[in-house]
Amino acid sequence: MKKEKKFKGGISINEELQYGEILVLGCGNLLKGDDGFGNMVASKLIEGKMLPKMVNVIDAGTSGPYFVNLLNNISKYPKELIIVDSGDFDGNVGELKFFNADDIEIHQGDYGIHTWPLSNELVKYRGNVHILLCKVDLQEDCEFSVGLSPAIERSIDTACSMINEHLEVMM
Repeated sequence: MKKEKKFKGGISINEELQYGEILVLGCGNLLKGDDGFGNMVASKLIEGKMLPKMVNVIDAGTSGPYFVNLLNNISKYPKELIIVDSGDFDGNVGELKFFNADDIEIHQGDYGIHTWPLSNELVKYRGNVHILLCKVDLQEDCEFSVGLSPAIERSIDTACSMINEHLEVMM
């Protein structure tokens, strides 16, 4: 019989949920231009169907923090979590860089259900966390638009290659 963990509001999560040993989680908002980078990388990895069986890919959309929170509350969580997202770091627009949970800033102060920071969930994760960020122009990233800018779109294939190389090292 499957064990379920009950949460406030009647939500239950199957304790035997299987995500494989490694989970790639694409995060972002396709309606906000370059913020959709993580979604597009997840889609490309899913379409490619060339990942080992122990690797699952999920396009989490804007639900990244909530999804990681759920993973933090099940007993059989993926041992390796790769987050793919857009963000700001010292570099050029379109540049890709891997970070780990120790590299990210924890948000202090007030935040609500619609501003729940992913970083606060990642630092609580019990497995290993790898974060692949694509440098974006934050001012452009705040505007509603569909589609990625050319510089960010060119980074999708490179991101997929970097993820595959990272997986080879982890296995």
